[in-house]
Amino acid sequence: MLPSGSDAGPERPSDVFGRLHREIQKWIWQQGWRGLHSIQEETGRLILSGDPRDIVVAAPTAGGKTEAAFLPILTRVAGDTRTAHGFQVLYLAPLRALIDDQYARLSALCSRLDIEVCRWHGDVSYSLKRKASLVPRGAILTTPESLEAMFVLRGTQVSRLFQNLSYVVVDELHSFVGTERGRQVQSLLHRLETALDRRVPRIALSATLGDLDIAVEFLRPFSPGPRAAVISAPPHEGEVRIALHAFISQIGERAGPSQTSGSGASTAPAKAAICQHIYGALRGRNNLVFANSRGNVEYYSDRLARLCERARVPNEFWAHHGSLSKELRQHAERMLKDKSHPGTVVCTSTLELGIDVGHVAEVAQIGPSPSVASLRQRLGRSGRRDEPAVLRYYVSATELDDKATIEDRLRIELVQMIAQTELLLGGWCEPPILGALHLSTLLHQVLSVIAERGGARAASLWNLLCGSGPFQNVSKDLLVTLLRRMGQTGLVEQASDGTLLLGPEGERLVARRDFYAVFFTPDEYTLMSQGRVLGTLPIAFPLKTGLHIIFGGRRWIVESVDEAKRTVFLGPSRGGRVPVFSGPGWFTHEQVRRQMLHTYMSGECPKYLDKTALQLLAEGREAFRRRDLADTCLTEDSDGTWLVCWTSDRIRFTIQAELASVGCAVDVEAISLRAHDVPAGQLAQALEDISKREFDPISLSRELRNRILSKYDCYLDEDLLARDYASRILDADGTRRFLTALVGSSFRAQADERGIT
Repeated sequence: MLPSGSDAGPERPSDVFGRLHREIQKWIWQQGWRGLHSIQEETGRLILSGDPRDIVVAAPTAGGKTEAAFLPILTRVAGDTRTAHGFQVLYLAPLRALIDDQYARLSALCSRLDIEVCRWHGDVSYSLKRKASLVPRGAILTTPESLEAMFVLRGTQVSRLFQNLSYVVVDELHSFVGTERGRQVQSLLHRLETALDRRVPRIALSATLGDLDIAVEFLRPFSPGPRAAVISAPPHEGEVRIALHAFISQIGERAGPSQTSGSGASTAPAKAAICQHIYGALRGRNNLVFANSRGNVEYYSDRLARLCERARVPNEFWAHHGSLSKELRQHAERMLKDKSHPGTVVCTSTLELGIDVGHVAEVAQIGPSPSVASLRQRLGRSGRRDEPAVLRYYVSATELDDKATIEDRLRIELVQMIAQTELLLGGWCEPPILGALHLSTLLHQVLSVIAERGGARAASLWNLLCGSGPFQNVSKDLLVTLLRRMGQTGLVEQASDGTLLLGPEGERLVARRDFYAVFFTPDEYTLMSQGRVLGTLPIAFPLKTGLHIIFGGRRWIVESVDEAKRTVFLGPSRGGRVPVFSGPGWFTHEQVRRQMLHTYMSGECPKYLDKTALQLLAEGREAFRRRDLADTCLTEDSDGTWLVCWTSDRIRFTIQAELASVGCAVDVEAISLRAHDVPAGQLAQALEDISKREFDPISLSRELRNRILSKYDCYLDEDLLARDYASRILDADGTRRFLTALVGSSFRAQADERGIT
């Protein structure tokens, strides 16, 4: 018997190992494993016993989640004596690269068990897909978009392809929860079970989950059956080392084109200093540097490569983001895995998920992470092989002058990074935003079902998608309203017998290659050099002959632009500037804001701050004290009146909309609402007035602009758009609670005492 690992108790024999297929047992020994992790023991015990319940497996990156699910699943599949064709395991993952990675990991093992493994996504050839569809068996690894394409293009074959299906595995569950794409996954799995006319156990894998009850509900929403089993491991069982490095640009410093702070000072010198520190601290080992945006990835990877060039040493720094070609991304991944050559990859969230990038010594984070959940996922990339997980934080700031705003003086970025770190160490991360209607995705699923079946009645659409499906917060009346709108826009049309068919616009959309994705796929240029595709850039970015750009961490000159084919031809250059990339923002949770407030009010200084970071923290706390922000949220300066809000971004957006409805215009800043031409007393009165009103988020959102957030929102009318926007962005209940606490008697008294009348 194989002894269990240390997390399962000292030398307690494994009752799961002996029940695994003999070839899997051999494979485990050959991997040199000391034992099975506790999550592998518990998950294996449930699956091997034939327990029909769904399972949620939550563990940190490299915690053995994939093996926890697949070792017992493959044992059961290998022992399945049924001769009928049909995929036995469906594996859904958010990224093609993750599928390719898992395919490489599973293929060698499955070949020993005579189990077929099939990749099925956009990069796989038609001939391989056709071969797999003729004799489907074993495991199929695919994305939600490719599964959607199966329904649309092979709708009559779905029940045959999956007639032998025994398990569904959903990887990186946290990346789906609360999103349009997540609602698509829920709908696809429900449609699949409807086609098979039976329930199939679902197993979800995730490294980052703030609320396991939410994960259970997401995996099989509104299910009257048995509750899913939850198997979890601590976020980090080993040692965690954290260092926060801060760099300040002095007034008058310049370093070419750069961003500026509110005081007008250049931030480029501080960013250059960050590059120099990363070069000195990380060079010689394999690391990941998360730079948040594609523009930052290009800036830092280019500067780091140039530092290598100046030192006349081989380059060790590579760029990785979604606009780069598959070839360039895979090259960066190979350099990171190559044990004979140290390499550091500067990336966005593209390497946040579970793609195997080998041993990572340290993780660096430049600026605040998009969320605590994201930070936890990134930190989990290091700390393998019994080594500590190492996180290096970098923050850039500018010297304060008389032009600095209140938020500049509060040193918000630093304090937010401290708050995120403390919440991370405390085991907290953000829950997803629930309750959204996701009408764009519902519209998409209506078109998909009609295309799959050649037509559908409104009643069957209701039963499949809303009545028993994942859109149960959409009423019958609301679905009818949506269908009528789809008829008005030519997406659907109704036959004489009442059957809904694709209309001209619906046929056009379904025929597009990008139909299967529910997220935006913007029009882009293809960038090429010497016949090789480098990646893409948004059409909105102006490209003309002679322009110098930085892309893929290298410098190029635009040699020519073929507007008809949307292709840009590049040649090597010594000059360059970072292109402007579009990208989604993120909402900050109110718990992070509260932790920031606690940081300002506390006298404690985290041990992981360097000398400059301690200086910035002291400056921020002094500004907090001078403005008396522990006792009041309203403060004034030459830039206007500031309402400093220690709450979520959703609540701040709702307050902004409410104030606009009573004629009080404010801007949403980093943590504040700023009124340029409204005295503090008038703003205080406006806040008190709106706190007494009944909140109607739908009516409120009708007055707003820029509500197109999702791919098919452009087909919604004003009423549908208002309903959907209100369900996703505005937080009426949270705003009511916040304002009730804010505008009590003490709020008015504080305003009077400070002469704010």
